[in-house]
Amino acid sequence: MKNLTTYLASGALAVALSAGAASAATVTFSALPGVALTMPTADLVTGTVFQNIADSVPGIRRSAWFGTGLDGTGLYTSVSGAASATYLVDDASTRVSFVWGSPDDYNLVQFLVGGINGVVIDSLSITQAQNILPATYGLLGATATIFSSGAFDAVRFSSSTNAFEIANLTAAIPLPAGVFLLLGALGGLAALRRRKTV
Repeated sequence: MKNLTTYLASGALAVALSAGAASAATVTFSALPGVALTMPTADLVTGTVFQNIADSVPGIRRSAWFGTGLDGTGLYTSVSGAASATYLVDDASTRVSFVWGSPDDYNLVQFLVGGINGVVIDSLSITQAQNILPATYGLLGATATIFSSGAFDAVRFSSSTNAFEIANLTAAIPLPAGVFLLLGALGGLAALRRRKTV
């Protein structure tokens, strides 16, 4: 993925949220990590987006690390109301992971095919987040790992109101279970071939 490294988060709570009749993204929430990674620079920004900042400004943005030892030092990106930040990722990514500072029902994650101006294939909002998330996650934020219903090459974060705070953004392509079976079969064939030549 462009400027992003693979980051895996262990899940504590999984919820399927529908993006429409034909697609559904799945989100897993877990506790905040103890390390803040540098955020990549967005490939496309609309409106006001504060990138790689550490401070909070009342009524404008609150650190994604609020309430933790990283508050005031951990870097994050804040997407203001009527704004968006779009990031290119490796082709065929199916998962994005990030620290979601205080999940709100006006935050939206969209998955695109065709680059930063591509077609939206899936999306996820946290309309039900305050009822689903444990109270501490809702107040302090959480690590969100979202699996799209299809492969994407760009991800867009937008907010209709101040603000959508994100940190530790990464994306990955999980290996399908069949890959391990295929690798085992190829290893077995190689062993048989070696045995025949001895």
